[in-house]
Amino acid sequence: MRTVKSLGIIPSNDAVPVEVDRDVFERTRRWKLNTPLGELVIEPIGRPLQEGEVLLTDTGEKIVLIQKDEPVLIFSYDSISSFILGYKLGNLHLPVMVDGNRALVPKRFPDEFYRRVLEGLTYIEGRAKFKPNVNKVEV
Repeated sequence: MRTVKSLGIIPSNDAVPVEVDRDVFERTRRWKLNTPLGELVIEPIGRPLQEGEVLLTDTGEKIVLIQKDEPVLIFSYDSISSFILGYKLGNLHLPVMVDGNRALVPKRFPDEFYRRVLEGLTYIEGRAKFKPNVNKVEV
């Protein structure tokens, strides 16, 4: 098992792309990753990692972190439905990503749960690089 250190977000054409789950970018902890270069250990660096961050292994190889797409529910809304949507999603305490007139939430529960709890709302299922931003959206 090899360890890696961050070089930051830098141009690097020779880095091996490694797809990782969103959790890697949200938590500052030790990570074990299976990569084309073998198993790597990322030690905490005092801040969350970022998509596009280049890491250097202890043997001199570079990897670049790419966020995986994940299953999401996609809601379109207008001024009336946005109130209902905000109320129902807020009660679930789910992270939300707002993109134009769409709201995306990660799909973490079985379909029946969403049908019951989100009754009356229309949504489609999709995949996206989910990046919660509701606390950053300016109204």
